[in-house]
Amino acid sequence: MLHTYRKTALIEAEQFDGSIKQITRYKVHIVGPTSRGDTSYFLLPTKKGI
Repeated sequence: MLHTYRKTALIEAEQFDGSIKQITRYKVHIVGPTSRGDTSYFLLPTKKGI
């Protein structure tokens, strides 16, 4: 069985590490913990909304 592959463009990606630099660069919204022991959540705004 032969497989056909299409050549695609390379995608550059960056892993979010939660640093202040990345938070300000990407305008990330931080949702704090709702109670003790909960973790904070990061929301990234997109063209369709948060």
